Amino acid sequence: MNLIVSDLTNICIDERKILPIRLIPFLIYKEIGADILVRWFKTNDDITQTYIASYQLTPTSYQQTDDNYWAFFEREIQSIKIKSPQSWQNEAIWVLPTATFVWLDEFISCYKKSWCFLNFEDVFADREINLKPVIPHELTQRILSGFESTTYSQSKTTQGPKKISTKITHQAFQSEYKKLLSKKPGLTDVEYSQIIAKKFKNYSPETIRKNMK
Repeated sequence: MNLIVSDLTNICIDERKILPIRLIPFLIYKEIGADILVRWFKTNDDITQTYIASYQLTPTSYQQTDDNYWAFFEREIQSIKIKSPQSWQNEAIWVLPTATFVWLDEFISCYKKSWCFLNFEDVFADREINLKPVIPHELTQRILSGFESTTYSQSKTTQGPKKISTKITHQAFQSEYKKLLSKKPGLTDVEYSQIIAKKFKNYSPETIRKNMK
């Protein structure tokens, strides 16, 4: 797999453009909240009746996510809505997983179809996705978390893509998991992986959960 990061909206895997999940709300003027967005990635959601395949980066490639993966984030976002009814939309963006993406062309098609289903066709008929968003640098770093150090990043020189990598192994996940078992017994695997992910920020909880035992 060859992943090249030039800027926020010019990220390619094998020459096909992708969108980090966390970037999507900034491209659609936050008209669709994170609570609806996670439903789009589930194959059996009867409420939105919209589906788009999403993928998670691994240390060497990527894999498609499943409904169980998104069910966890759906619950987390609902919890934020209850705790922070005034500010939940902004907070929920950062609940969305790192190192997870959709194909840009598929998202554009899905986005247009979704408005037709919601009967907003007349209001948003001319609405285009903003592929040149103005986003503060500190937020850019959070959006790109997971994309910059496990794959390829665009070099600032004329020598082409420069590979940068981390040497975090499965043994590191397993070591952290064993420590947590003794310090905080009784948690679920999802909870353990979420805690470990705070230390290994370039890896998603799903990747960690699959490799920590």
